[in-house]
Amino acid sequence: MALVGGVLLAISGCGGSSRGAVEKAADRTAAAPGYRVSFSSSIRLSGRRPLPYSGSGSVDNRSRRTRVLVKGALAGEEIVDGAGATTVYLRFPAASAQLASTKPWLRLQVTKQLWRLHFNLGAIALTQGNPGQYVEALRGLRGDVRKLEAGRYSATISVAGRARPVSVWVADGYVRQLRFAYSVPVPGSKDTIAYETTIWYRAFGPQPAIALPAASQVARIGADGKLEQ
Repeated sequence: MALVGGVLLAISGCGGSSRGAVEKAADRTAAAPGYRVSFSSSIRLSGRRPLPYSGSGSVDNRSRRTRVLVKGALAGEEIVDGAGATTVYLRFPAASAQLASTKPWLRLQVTKQLWRLHFNLGAIALTQGNPGQYVEALRGLRGDVRKLEAGRYSATISVAGRARPVSVWVADGYVRQLRFAYSVPVPGSKDTIAYETTIWYRAFGPQPAIALPAASQVARIGADGKLEQ
């Protein structure tokens, strides 16, 4: 999703109609029963080479759940349940080993308290957010929305309480692609983690039900950011 930096300097077009086009596409995408997603990403710790990873999955708007399978430098699975308070389930063997968990899945609720503690979900697994969350964020844009070329726009969305610049591609009335890049600090360190991601949206319509992991297979990360078996 590395479009953002240089392209933002060469933007043309302006706010009103562009904002409406993006928000209308986001509304239509969110109103669909569901859709398929795929993504290509990289993660880089300060001074190190980028580590690429990619994945695919689905969003079920009816149950407000998202599931993605990840392969590459990061390998595992992520389920986001947004039916009530946003709950994230992670099955990343490397993350479980890092936290000395005896269970394959990690569960946490995304709360303001966690962010105040500078807890970084991206440091142990994927990125802060999910494909469905980004569509929701596009429904209430703030700041300028600028047209780059036919069907493509630059905007700013809020993810985990922070403003993130994104490039959006709209086609056939739906959000078809998001591209973004951002960095977050590593807790207790001077290092940063940089993310670049492109997400593609397609196959709008009913999706298979997304089941949550069995409770016996899940370890919980508490509101203090510490593991609870």
